[in-house]
Amino acid sequence: MKGFKKCENGHWYPNNMSKCSYCQGMSGSSGNETGTIPGSGDSEPTIKFPGDSSGSGTKTEIICTPPLKKDEPKAKKGNFDASKTYIPIEFMEGESEKGGIPSDRINFSARRLAGWLVTYTHDPYGADYKLYEGRNMIGRNLDCQITVDDKKMSGEHAIILYKNKKFFIEDSMSTHGTIVNLKDIGVRNAVYMQDGDIIEMGETIFCFKTTGIENT
Repeated sequence: MKGFKKCENGHWYPNNMSKCSYCQGMSGSSGNETGTIPGSGDSEPTIKFPGDSSGSGTKTEIICTPPLKKDEPKAKKGNFDASKTYIPIEFMEGESEKGGIPSDRINFSARRLAGWLVTYTHDPYGADYKLYEGRNMIGRNLDCQITVDDKKMSGEHAIILYKNKKFFIEDSMSTHGTIVNLKDIGVRNAVYMQDGDIIEMGETIFCFKTTGIENT
């Protein structure tokens, strides 16, 4: 290895050092000798290899720093220690520092499929949205089970519930209301649904289809 030599214990150290700094550290000597390897021009600066006066060898301390919380001020420059390596920890959205995702953020996609909402409003080839057992929130918000890019739909527009082998739909106080088979169902009023019902939310028209699960 160019620029290095090997001691009797098998350690490599710079040629211009008289003794192996590793062996000195192991033997408890001062180990304060410093070696250098000259660089070759601006692209290769001189590298220094300081000895360790503590006799314990040079170590890199890794400090894991959690991400800043909302509105939390950044640390002042005076608190930064350049001798330590800081690795920021980034959590996925919804994850906690203890690991895992809180129960209210879990996507229960493993629920049994119960039906679909089919629409041709925004795509001439059609689009379908799956409905599962339990609650299915429909709206413009990204955290809804069914997200529709319709400016006239509310963030949380309506809920379709499948329970006890029956489907129900309820408007969630949306701005423009929810219409089933040309009739406005009102607010917070659960309405029984049947296969083939036509549902209007905002500018989007859906056809409701079941899997037949209610008959099993």
